[in-house]
Amino acid sequence: MIRAGSNAVAILAGPRGLLPANDITSAADQIAALAPFFDAGFYASWYGITADPVRDYLVQGWRAGRDPRADFASADYLAARPYLARAGINPFLHALARRRRRGDRSGQAAGHPLPPRDTAEVERLARRLVDGPFYRAGNPDLAEAGVDPVDHYMASGWREGREPAPQFDVLTYCLTRGITYATQNPLMHYVLHGGPARPDPAEALALRVEILAPWFDAAHYRRGLDEAQAEALAGASDAALLRHYVEGGWRALVSPRPDFDPAGFVQARAGSRAVRDDPFFRYVAEAKLTGQTPFAEPHRLNLPAVDADWYRATYPDVGAMQPYLHFAGVGWRELRDPGPGRSTLAALLRVCGLRPARAPLEDTGWLGAIGEPADRAAVLDLQARLVAGHFDHAFYRARYGLSAEADAVRDYCDAGWRKGRNPRPDFDGQAYLDAHAGVRETGLAPFVHRLATALLHGTDISAGAFHPGYGAPDSKAAALAEEARLIEPHFDAAFYAKRNPDAAGAPGGPLAHFVAYGQHEGRDPSGTFSIAFYTETYGHLFAPGESPFLHYVRTGRAAGLMAAPEDLGTYPPMTAPDPHDWDGLPRALPIAEARVVVIVPVYKGRGETLRALHACLSAPQATPFTLLAVNDRSPDPQLTADLAALAARGLFHLVENPHPAPSPSTWSRCSHGCASSPPTSSPG
Repeated sequence: MIRAGSNAVAILAGPRGLLPANDITSAADQIAALAPFFDAGFYASWYGITADPVRDYLVQGWRAGRDPRADFASADYLAARPYLARAGINPFLHALARRRRRGDRSGQAAGHPLPPRDTAEVERLARRLVDGPFYRAGNPDLAEAGVDPVDHYMASGWREGREPAPQFDVLTYCLTRGITYATQNPLMHYVLHGGPARPDPAEALALRVEILAPWFDAAHYRRGLDEAQAEALAGASDAALLRHYVEGGWRALVSPRPDFDPAGFVQARAGSRAVRDDPFFRYVAEAKLTGQTPFAEPHRLNLPAVDADWYRATYPDVGAMQPYLHFAGVGWRELRDPGPGRSTLAALLRVCGLRPARAPLEDTGWLGAIGEPADRAAVLDLQARLVAGHFDHAFYRARYGLSAEADAVRDYCDAGWRKGRNPRPDFDGQAYLDAHAGVRETGLAPFVHRLATALLHGTDISAGAFHPGYGAPDSKAAALAEEARLIEPHFDAAFYAKRNPDAAGAPGGPLAHFVAYGQHEGRDPSGTFSIAFYTETYGHLFAPGESPFLHYVRTGRAAGLMAAPEDLGTYPPMTAPDPHDWDGLPRALPIAEARVVVIVPVYKGRGETLRALHACLSAPQATPFTLLAVNDRSPDPQLTADLAALAARGLFHLVENPHPAPSPSTWSRCSHGCASSPPTSSPG
C-alpha cells in the first residue's frame, strides 16, 4: 500500500506512468493519492454524493463530468488533453502528477496541488458553476430581456444577491464565510476556498434562528396561525414559535411581525427575483449583508399581496402591468384596494386617524394594515366619520327626499353617490369623477375620495381648515335637472301634453313643465300614476318638500307601492337587491322584545321574496318590530341559501318548515299578536 499524499502521487507517476482509473490493482493507491486534495464538501454539495466520494470520482465521476473540487474543471482539462480520456486516466490525478513532476524539476515542493489561479481563470471556473436554466427560471426579467444567464450573473447578478445554482445558498454562504455579495462575487470566492456550498440542515436551522430572533414577533405570529396550529402551539414559548416558523411554518406565509407581509414580499420579487425560500429570512439576511438595519429603511413599503385577477378585473386601466407593481407604485396612493375584503382607505383611517402627525404618504407604516380583513359595515362607519364634519345634512335631505330618520351620511357613502347625489351644494361628484380617472372603480364616493386624498398628503381636513368644494356650485336649475333626469324614464309626455294643453308649448316641453310646476299642482305624469291617490295613501312617507311622483320614482316603485287605486300600472321586475343593499340594515329584535312580529311565508320567487324582505326592513318604523321568514321548503336552492345567509347576519328570524305550505306547528311558534303577510308565492 502506498502512503497517501504527495509521495503516493510521485510513485504513481513513476517511470511506468499513470495507470487507468479502472485498474483494480492500483485503485487503492490512486484513491490514496487523490484523497488529500479532494474536496468532499464541494462534492457533496454539488452532486449529493457522500458515500465514498473519492472512489466515485476516480471510477466514474470524472467520466460523468463531475469535478473533485471547486477550482478544478475535469471537462476543461480533458478537452485540452483528449488522449487522457482514451487512455482512461483520471484527469485530476494526472494534474496532480504533472504538478508534482514540475515541482521536482524546479526543486520546490508542491504544497498546493494546482498552480495559482489568476482572476480570469477564477472567473472562468465560476462561470461553469452557474446553472443557466435554474437562473433563468428564478429571474423572469432575464427571459423577457433575452439576456444570457451566465453573463448576467457574472456581470451584475451576484451584486444583487441572486442565486446562481440550486446547490449554492448565497445568503447562508455569505453569512457563514463573513463576506458580503455587495462587494465580492460569492461564487468566485467559493472557487478559491471550496468546501460545503451550504451548511448541514441542523447548522442551517441554528443560523436562521440566530439571524431572525431579534426581529421575530412571537405574539403577532401566534395571532396569525390557523385554528388547528394555534391549538397545537397553545403553550409554546416564544423560542418554540420561532423554531416552528423556521422549520417550515413560513411556508404558510403567516406574517412573523406586524410590519412584514411575506406574501407581499414574494409578489414584489415575482417579476425579477423569485423567492424560493423563507421571505422573512431573505429580507433580514439581505439587509444585514448590505449594511442596513432590518425594518429601518426610510422608504420601505410593507405592502400586502395583491389578488392579481381581481385587481385586473376591477381596475382595467392597469393594462399589461403586473398588478402588484401597479399597486406598489400608484395603486395605494390612489386608494385602490389590493383585493376583495381588504381596504386601503380603512387601513389609512384606522391607523392614522383624521389628524395624523405626519403625512401618511411619507410615514407609510400603516400600509401593513391593508392586509387585515375589513367588512363593509366597518368601512362605511370609517367613511362616515371622515365625511361627517363637511356634510350638509339639510341640503342632502331636502334635495334627495330623505326622511328625518334616515342616515344621510351613510346613504351618500353607500349608494347615494352612485345615484348622482352630492353631499353639499358646492361639491359636484360627477365633475370630480370625470377629472379623476379610476376613482369610480375604487368603489369610494367622490367626496370620500377627495377628503381621504387630502388626508393622505398631510392636509389638515378639519372643518374650517379645509374647503372640500369641487366643481360648479349647486343651483335651482341643477336641482330641477336632477329631478328631470330621475323622472324622465317614467314620464308619459304625450299623455301629459294631451291632458294639459297649456304645457304642450312650454319652454323645455312637457317634462320641464311637469318638473317645475305640474307635479306641485297635482297634475298626473302618466295614465298609470295618480298624484292624489299616492299622496293620500303614502304621503306620510314623503320627505320634506318631496313631490309624490319623485318619491315613487326614488323609493315607492322599487318597494312595490301602488301608483293608482286600480293599480293600472305594472310592478317593475322584482329583482333581488344587490348584496351591498343589505349592509347597514338594523339587526332584528328578539321576538320577545318586539311589539309586532311580521311573518312572511316563503315558497318561491327569489326576486320578489328578497325585494319584499328588504323593503320591510329598510322602511322607517315607529313601532319596535321584528321579521320572521318561514321557508315552506322552497324548491329554489338559491333562495333557501340567501335566506339562511341573511338570517345568519341577524337581519331577521328564519324558520325552516320541513313540509311545504304553512302548517299549524309553524304558526304556533309565533307569540300572540303577530302580524302576517301573504306568502310571496304560494305552492301549487
